Amino acid sequence: MKERGMSMKTSILAISLIASSSLWAQSNQNLAATVDWSNPPLACIENIIPHASKRPCPDLTRVEDMTKEIKNYSTAEEEAFWSAPENKKGFAYCRSLEILRREEANPGSQTPGSVQISWMRATAVDKSEQKLQAIVNSAQKYKIPAFVLLGALLQESMLSDLGISDDGGNFSCGAGQVNVLEWCRWANKQSLDVRKKLAWQADPVNCSALDNEWVRPFHEIAMKKLNGQRSYRLSPDHFKQIAFHDVKNRIGGKTEREKLRNFSIVQSFINNCSNPLLGIEAKAHELSELFRLHIPRGIKDREVYPAGKSFVQSCKVQDRSGYYPLHTGWLLAVAAYNAGPRATETYAHYYGLRKEDTAIASKLSFLNPRTLLQGLYFGGKYNASTDRYEFTTLAGASASNPAFKQCVMHQHVARSVQHVTAPYQDALLLTLNGTDGCKKDLPVPDFRRNATGKQ
Repeated sequence: MKERGMSMKTSILAISLIASSSLWAQSNQNLAATVDWSNPPLACIENIIPHASKRPCPDLTRVEDMTKEIKNYSTAEEEAFWSAPENKKGFAYCRSLEILRREEANPGSQTPGSVQISWMRATAVDKSEQKLQAIVNSAQKYKIPAFVLLGALLQESMLSDLGISDDGGNFSCGAGQVNVLEWCRWANKQSLDVRKKLAWQADPVNCSALDNEWVRPFHEIAMKKLNGQRSYRLSPDHFKQIAFHDVKNRIGGKTEREKLRNFSIVQSFINNCSNPLLGIEAKAHELSELFRLHIPRGIKDREVYPAGKSFVQSCKVQDRSGYYPLHTGWLLAVAAYNAGPRATETYAHYYGLRKEDTAIASKLSFLNPRTLLQGLYFGGKYNASTDRYEFTTLAGASASNPAFKQCVMHQHVARSVQHVTAPYQDALLLTLNGTDGCKKDLPVPDFRRNATGKQ
């Protein structure tokens, strides 16, 4: 699996959760000490899916600062309704509509970050029932806990039908935020009928021979049609009328025929990846491949219900995967999706695990989502001269992660869990880097800079 580029998009989604840096790691320990990971307090899947507000939005036109808590409701009943935990997402949707209205009326009046988040929230509600069904079907097809899949999708895109973004040269697309290589691995396994609908090659494509950079010339042409708007608003329409001769000099292939074939592969990806129903399944497929190929046997075999049992809630949609709903191995696959499998082996370095240890479930009894998060973040010694964390892989090789990348890797896991936690419940996991989120332009916190990198 090829490493994905790490984007500043993640820091835009940052949420300040705690104020004191000395309490971060301890807070996670205290939270997790009371969590039964076989029966965690999670929201109903059908309620987590973004929906429009249950009633007409309150009048927010007179609210001066949209970033502050809003108090001016017409009645006490209205304030009680919008303040209820189960309606907070609906209120966030209303707030987003107002931010977009103000930006349209007065361009530049809102910050780019707030406009992007608002646009994502406003569009995430489109096709909500189809998205729900796609998540349920994909989770069942690939035997992935639905909560892990849903949390990962919300962390990546908020289930908005994002256009193709550069994303550090990754050119991620849609609700699933998959790139052309990941799309290829999924498309190759579809039926002949589906491949025809996708205009995908009838014969299997050698996905390892593809290059994300082949998307760049398409992207550059499409961006010119956006009239200064951000790339997340790209749609397949912006890529129409891009001809082979417009991009052929920047697409791989030794012959004209090979270039034409690669052109059609990229076109198929561009024309279909923003379809949320396809993107969700492609994301689930990629996570399942990471789990199958790169998660150690000892981690896979843990946190599994007895035969015939599964996580049970008083909800319309049930997770029938047979795994704990926040299975540590599947969360590790989420981390690997964003950083690459080798990068995640910081957890093994942190806990002093050998490769043979990770094959035996009984030697991993300490592992759960919280201890995984701690290992992902604190594994490896910081090298100030390179701004990297140095660690030893399970194969015994020396390796290192950029500090920003390792921060984002652990943050994706924490936020994926936060997105599916019950609204009345305190966060089950807290990010360990601090209230500023993961940012390239901020120094590594002193407590992390001075950490040994081992437990």
